[in-house]
Amino acid sequence: FYQETSKKVSDNIRIAVISDIHAREYGEHSEALLSDLRALKPDLILFLGDMVIREQEEYQSVLDLVTESTAIAPCYGVLGNHESERIYYNNDRDLPEKFEKAGLKLLRNAREDIHVGRNRIQLFGIEGTAYGFEQYGGREFMEKTEIDPDAYSIVMTHIPILFESQLSEYDFDLGIAGHVHGGIVNLPFVGGLYSDEEGFFPKLCAGKYTLDKQQSLIISAGLGDSKLFPPRINKS
Repeated sequence: FYQETSKKVSDNIRIAVISDIHAREYGEHSEALLSDLRALKPDLILFLGDMVIREQEEYQSVLDLVTESTAIAPCYGVLGNHESERIYYNNDRDLPEKFEKAGLKLLRNAREDIHVGRNRIQLFGIEGTAYGFEQYGGREFMEKTEIDPDAYSIVMTHIPILFESQLSEYDFDLGIAGHVHGGIVNLPFVGGLYSDEEGFFPKLCAGKYTLDKQQSLIISAGLGDSKLFPPRINKS
């Protein structure tokens, strides 16, 4: 749980973030997770990618989770590297449409203007890899897109290092990311051990950070496991 304050927000807003599920279920038909979501009564639910496992053909359980989540609150999301790899390398071209039909509004270098009570929110979804900000269109989108200074602006992307290397120069209020699983291996008194982008003892691991322009960045440790090496250790 993290709490942010802003003069741009007049009413409380609760946002639930779901990241890196990797086709895992939480109780039968993910009812345990859905029960928690219902109890939280969020105004928005954000899916931060890696909902699937790239080598696993079946991911209907995640589509069902999205559909059930839409009955709780509006759902928005971005694609992770596992979805992108399924689309471009496993030829699963229908994957985005499947999630859209399940009720997830995917923001693929896109902006959505949302009203929650009396509050105006600009929600941005950025696509790309740690080294593919230009290649995947993120730079072009951000340069062309106007960030309304009077609206509370949230930027979500799957890979957190994009915030430090590329996105921190823009004037948004809150960044949200996943991907790094809290550093994969979590050592007592040390924290996360490794991420693909930063190597050993990554700076961006899990939790809350402050970027160059004083924007807040919150990184989810994720819920699932891709079943790839290395395994997650000391992670909830």
